[in-house]
Amino acid sequence: MQNYPATVIFTLAFDPSGTLLAIQHIEEMEPGLGDIGTSVRMRLTRSGIGSTLMHWNLQLARTKAYRTINAEIRADNPTAQDCYYLHGFVQTGTLSRKASDGRAMAMIIARSAL
Repeated sequence: MQNYPATVIFTLAFDPSGTLLAIQHIEEMEPGLGDIGTSVRMRLTRSGIGSTLMHWNLQLARTKAYRTINAEIRADNPTAQDCYYLHGFVQTGTLSRKASDGRAMAMIIARSAL
């Protein structure tokens, strides 16, 4: 694989007082391929913020010639899994990552063709 300069798209959602509610990013890994990550405040899960960000950013990724988007979703977060699956992601595998406190964290690998 050639060394390709990464492009990252960040989208942030704030409430009227300026408090950050959610953030999503898509990082270009190579031409046409991106990785996506989403974080929503716990009290706002299932509020539609993550889904709105996902809809917006996947449309934007299409305009930037992305063909495939990969995601790693925590296996213990069914709300996030539902959001990704709702937007066309399909599970392609699993893996284990170390959390910041050193414990093992199971992840689901998912992919969406745009």
